[in-house]
Amino acid sequence: DVGQKEDMSWTFGSARARFRDGRCLMHFSWPSVAAESIKKNPGCAFENRSSVCYPYQHTRMGVTPLPGWNEYYDRETGELGECTFAACPHRGTGGFSSKVNAAAFMANGGMTAAVNANRPKVNREAMFELLAYLSANVDVTVPGPYNAFRSGHLVGNKQAFIDSGWDSNDFDSFDVSTMRTYAQPNIALDLRVPNALELFGLYEAAYNLFLIGNLTAREMTAQLSAQIVSFISDIDEAKGIEFYFENIYRKSLGFSPR
Repeated sequence: DVGQKEDMSWTFGSARARFRDGRCLMHFSWPSVAAESIKKNPGCAFENRSSVCYPYQHTRMGVTPLPGWNEYYDRETGELGECTFAACPHRGTGGFSSKVNAAAFMANGGMTAAVNANRPKVNREAMFELLAYLSANVDVTVPGPYNAFRSGHLVGNKQAFIDSGWDSNDFDSFDVSTMRTYAQPNIALDLRVPNALELFGLYEAAYNLFLIGNLTAREMTAQLSAQIVSFISDIDEAKGIEFYFENIYRKSLGFSPR
């Protein structure tokens, strides 16, 4: 589809839907595309194969690890430095990846949950069982839906995914890229700071206004800056601790607090 100007503010869900329907030539996304690829539409004839049809992206999914960069952040100087072997011992050694330091994080919005201790025991046990199931060594992409995220989900378990509806080549692409990411020494858990969802909402709203032409780039950044400063100040004031929010963020990046 060639959308109108206002269509630039699609959410990722809307964009995925266009690709699932075969209305977009190419769509870049992050994990959970695998689960999207195997959704079935009962009663829909597709190439006269069966009474079930898969989304357009089924058999058309490519997966790749996140690229890195040929510079790194030097925490002592506060500046970017060249990825020498001394500074980046796990960098690439040839071709396109030469001098490129592998990215530390996987591109994943993530899923986080907490069990409320004040809820009845039966509710707490049900939530625990759900989280345990989603973390189990079984394919949970269909009922979850959530991508496999452990090596134990993938290694020697291909047939279970094919039985769930995965295309063999789609699985191989997902499997190889995921295992390469797990194996690289820079991999790290992504620690999200509290209130990240509210901050993301501010960014998304301002960026969409810019995309549809309601704000200039300068107006957008000025508005966003004021909103974020106000948001952080409100949190610090509520906690009664100066730089409370900032220090949580700094710690999540490995920086010392103020």
